Amino acid sequence: MKIELRASVAFVATLSAVVLLWTPWTFAQQEQEDGDAEDQDGPPVETVNPVQMEELITIGRFYGAATNVVTERMERDVPVDFVDSEFISRVGDSDAAAALRRLPGLTLVEDKFVYVRGLGERYSSAQLNSAVVPSPDITRNVLPLDIFPADLIDSLAVHKGFAPELTAALGGGSVDIRTKKVPENFVLSAGLKTGWNSAGRNGLTYAGGAEDRWGIDDESRALSMRIAEAIEIYRGNIAPLNIWRTVVNGVVPRSIDDARAINRSLATFLNRDIDLKPKELSNDLEGDFLAGHRFYFNDRFDLGLMMLGSYSNDWRIKERVNRRYTNPDTDYSETARTVNEVDVTLSLNSGVRYGNDHEIGGMAMLLRNTEDDASSTRTCVQGQFNDCLDAGSPVQGRIFSVRFEQRELELQQADGKHVLGADTIDLLPTRLLFLDAFEGAELTWYYTDAVATTSIPNEVRISGQEPLDAPNGNPMEFRVRSTGSAADFRFSELEDISESYGYDFNVPFVGVNYDLEISWGYDYLRKVRNYKQTSLGLGSTDVDFRQVSAGTPSEVFSDDNILNPELDINLLLGVGEFGSESYIAVHAVDAGYGKFDLLYLENWRFSGGVRKEIFTQFSLPVDYLEYESSMVGLNSEEDVAAFAQTILQSEEWYPSLALTRTFPGLW
Repeated sequence: MKIELRASVAFVATLSAVVLLWTPWTFAQQEQEDGDAEDQDGPPVETVNPVQMEELITIGRFYGAATNVVTERMERDVPVDFVDSEFISRVGDSDAAAALRRLPGLTLVEDKFVYVRGLGERYSSAQLNSAVVPSPDITRNVLPLDIFPADLIDSLAVHKGFAPELTAALGGGSVDIRTKKVPENFVLSAGLKTGWNSAGRNGLTYAGGAEDRWGIDDESRALSMRIAEAIEIYRGNIAPLNIWRTVVNGVVPRSIDDARAINRSLATFLNRDIDLKPKELSNDLEGDFLAGHRFYFNDRFDLGLMMLGSYSNDWRIKERVNRRYTNPDTDYSETARTVNEVDVTLSLNSGVRYGNDHEIGGMAMLLRNTEDDASSTRTCVQGQFNDCLDAGSPVQGRIFSVRFEQRELELQQADGKHVLGADTIDLLPTRLLFLDAFEGAELTWYYTDAVATTSIPNEVRISGQEPLDAPNGNPMEFRVRSTGSAADFRFSELEDISESYGYDFNVPFVGVNYDLEISWGYDYLRKVRNYKQTSLGLGSTDVDFRQVSAGTPSEVFSDDNILNPELDINLLLGVGEFGSESYIAVHAVDAGYGKFDLLYLENWRFSGGVRKEIFTQFSLPVDYLEYESSMVGLNSEEDVAAFAQTILQSEEWYPSLALTRTFPGLW
């Protein structure tokens, strides 16, 4: 279903009135001239006085050149490739990453990251409306482009050459995502799509939360407050021996067995309802809507509003086989994954315009991208505990895992454009009329405040074994491995806050044989990233544990089994952590530039300038389980000195010069 309604009746009616009034008058005038030419010697022809027409004035604005990417490409002084919304709609790409892969020199990595000219993320950057925004990706500082749906995009610009107004981090290229602006007339559209894949309908799932369809965890996966309180009470160490030594409200456990009981009781607050079960996958569902209007109060002032939203819920089955190069037939793993991806986009745009010279816009946006992953992995390694081809007792390894990753980007942005045009000059007082010598001067500015967050609650990985009825045969049962961390629970949180603002000012000078434009500007960026990870392990090495190790994970780690002291199931805190998983990082850039652009004789174009950037960056590892000394690891003068050496600071100048030869009559 596709509904679309556009209102431009006022303009059409005005144009029709002009045509209808002008056409009869022209036709009558032509008949009179023809008659005079045919009968110049005949009797005088009676003349008819022309009808007095009422004066009609039509006022309009032309915006095509400002948004035409072809024109913008020709006007650029450095190589830039563009993709507009019309092209994206025509080819059917669903997000920014999918659209950019159609441009030459760009490589799409992991369906979300774009590398320009084959260079990695270190040499490629991405902006939103020319502003740097934080990344919700835990492992990278670059912006994943798959979170921007196609309905939000007006155009994509890929800069492949450096210019002073661009960030100095541009090594391979830079991608600028430009969102849709307020429409000129009333527009309303809505769409609904669905689909399915008949080749893969049976996947895996587990008991999730009630709000999973919206990409939101309902706190059922969150770290229990009882465990969080215990980490504070026992100062980052919940081992039975430390519990036995800790005084709580003036009381200590009477024995080490009581301390072990406290440890086991804490384990019961973990969410262990993660058994994988088969599921017939639901059909894909995608919907979007767009509504906007511009209100014209007079011939100078107007106000525009636009609201955009989209939702998608897709299920995908993904299979992967990894083989060791030395023994590919005996050492390998096979993974079957089912991924439920939910995308939610909400955007509210506004714009105020005064005449043709002044415009201020604002945007508030929420992007949510959630992946719910359930996977089952079969592992085989010759000579190990999971030797699938062992002639005597073949057994394969089995790993069950679930992962719910919720990524969000909340952004508020304001920008403006002010031109010293004819309308503005007419309003100037007499003492300021000398400014007409700088007619065409333009000031643009922007301010962006954004927060990116990522939450991965209750990421679980359970390791086990499955005896086979024959070498490389069928599994007979599943048993949880007898290790202290057979079940690994991880809770990860990321918050990335950024603030950026800047301005550009340019002044044109027109001569007989030349057009010259002088410009300068300023950019500021500050980003603060805080990442926290908490991991816990659950398991037992006791020989009696094998008696209950067969069954589903929720059966093996039931409350009764965990609280049974004979099975010696323990909860471990900080499994696999070395104090560097969590961190705090700060990134700041203070930059200014100056530039000239000269067109001489319409054949030669000289452009260049210089950019100065003051760059500062540092990161600190944080151990949230360290209570005896500093969590940030600055416990001595040596630690402080070592940290000082890791701070990156630079103050550099980046020049640029370009020469272009044009041939106006060639095309």
